[in-house]
Amino acid sequence: MHAPDVMLRVLGSGIDKAADARAKLAAILTKHGVKTPVEVPDISTADKAWKVMGIDIEKERQSEKKNSRNCCTSMGKRSESQWQIS
Repeated sequence: MHAPDVMLRVLGSGIDKAADARAKLAAILTKHGVKTPVEVPDISTADKAWKVMGIDIEKERQSEKKNSRNCCTSMGKRSESQWQIS
């Protein structure tokens, strides 16, 4: 996703769904007498969520930058005749 507003909406929706699931899980566990605290990962920020999912975001960002540079570089190497519209 390249549109920041779309990404924020999707992330916000995901965080809301995770919070709802945690509340429902707590109710179910309580109903069945489970008293042991259940550890849930902290996904309150994008960085924490990426870490929980095992995503190295810095590596992903570097890869994206490299790919975007390669794309533009390879486009510039095309001959002028390849850019002409028939």
